[in-house]
Amino acid sequence: LDAMKQVNSTGLPVQRPLWYDFPEDQQAWHLEDQYVFGSELLVAPIYTYGARSRSVYFPNGTDWENYFTRKTFPGGQRLEVVVPLNETALFRRVDGAAWPGNVPIPPYGGIHV
Repeated sequence: LDAMKQVNSTGLPVQRPLWYDFPEDQQAWHLEDQYVFGSELLVAPIYTYGARSRSVYFPNGTDWENYFTRKTFPGGQRLEVVVPLNETALFRRVDGAAWPGNVPIPPYGGIHV
């Protein structure tokens, strides 16, 4: 919801490249297959048919929490992340970015947009 308010007031797109939110992180400038949604969510889609994992770069300057498992990953590193078929590689910032902490994890089958 905060992302939509930001779009309305500034025109900043909701979906944007990592370098926009992490300009000091040189690795973020070279990624073309991940993006941030608002300033809270990191999305790393799987583009390879049949893949159940993918390499994810976690931008430096914050820790990242898997939206579904709540496992935390330190920023500034690239890791191979297992992604079940019914989920997507979705992570939230842990550094205090606006996020309603009491929002429950969606049931099996996940997020509906």
